Amino acid sequence: MKKGLNSIHGIIAVVLAVLSLLFGGFILIPIFGKNGAFLGGVLIALIALIFTLLTRTKISEVFPTKLPPIKKFFGSAIMYAGVTFISSGISVIIGRFFDSNARSDAIDSLLLGMHPVLAIFLVAVIPAVCEEFFCRGFLVKCFSRIKKEWLLITIIGVIFGVMHLDAYTFVPTALTGALLCFVAIRTKSLILPMILHFANNALAVALTYSGASESASESVDLVAFSVPQSIGMSLLYIGFGLLPLVIGYRMFVGKRVFVFKTFVALMVTVSICVTGFVTFTLFSFRFVSFENEREEITEQAEEIPLKINGMGNFEIFLEISSSKPVEVTVICDGSTIYKATVKGSVSVQRSFEYESGRGGVIIITPIDGEKSTVDVTYIILESVLPE
Repeated sequence: MKKGLNSIHGIIAVVLAVLSLLFGGFILIPIFGKNGAFLGGVLIALIALIFTLLTRTKISEVFPTKLPPIKKFFGSAIMYAGVTFISSGISVIIGRFFDSNARSDAIDSLLLGMHPVLAIFLVAVIPAVCEEFFCRGFLVKCFSRIKKEWLLITIIGVIFGVMHLDAYTFVPTALTGALLCFVAIRTKSLILPMILHFANNALAVALTYSGASESASESVDLVAFSVPQSIGMSLLYIGFGLLPLVIGYRMFVGKRVFVFKTFVALMVTVSICVTGFVTFTLFSFRFVSFENEREEITEQAEEIPLKINGMGNFEIFLEISSSKPVEVTVICDGSTIYKATVKGSVSVQRSFEYESGRGGVIIITPIDGEKSTVDVTYIILESVLPE
């Protein structure tokens, strides 16, 4: 084989890697049992190693381990957090078209059947080393003749997404792969990509074990959200990710984090988040009723009925203004959801369920028999969020 890695080697290796990930289980599972399902990364690392040795390429050129400056670690970690938020926002939209639970449920069941230390090793350590060696080491070396950095990063990101063999996670994984490639190229080392890759997978394992007692039926199906709700939630995630991505990038490349540019990034982030929140909220509740009343409270309690048009989960937004101290009690479906002594103005927001149809009422009781003028405004919204 011709000395030195090139793009042809990279293309052949990617095809072999995908085939090994698709069918490697037929070899690994009979040998290692069900744990063999997590050893696909070893196969692709062997493919990269064989090509490296056959082309007489130095291992140090394919697996560089130069220790980067500590400031690049913090910058890359902040960028990674930003990309994670943005990827989550994209996943919300993708989740409307693909089953987001089938593959993750199968992986979770395998993880929960093994010791946590073994799970960390198989799911976090091996992929962090083997996948980084193949994607950010071997493939970057193979395609190093591509001089446009953005193009090389995009290619490696797409390959990384394809290699995970999951339509639902393709775009988020490709984005993460592109970021890790950017970090590897700029630091000329695989140290930071391996650390970030390990941290990501180890966190996923930890979350799996922490949620082991939860029933699968308790998880929210993204398809159950309406299109506007999905868009709103997606914008929230993306908005939260933009600011750390900008700040982390400037820290990573060694540029000063200017106050003005940070302020602009913050305003963009806030604008996107507010748009997402308003969109999600507007389409998550159905207007039920609105009342505005003024009561003259003397010696007896006054009752204001709540107008609710059916069973379900509701939100009440209550504004009370009183000239003298009064006791305000809000009862719905036989349960007290709010009780307090009010003088002046107060705003109340409470969630409640309406199941038995026993009605609801706001009871305003005078204190010490003092005459009081009380203004009461309430709005009731019914939640249409999926359970």
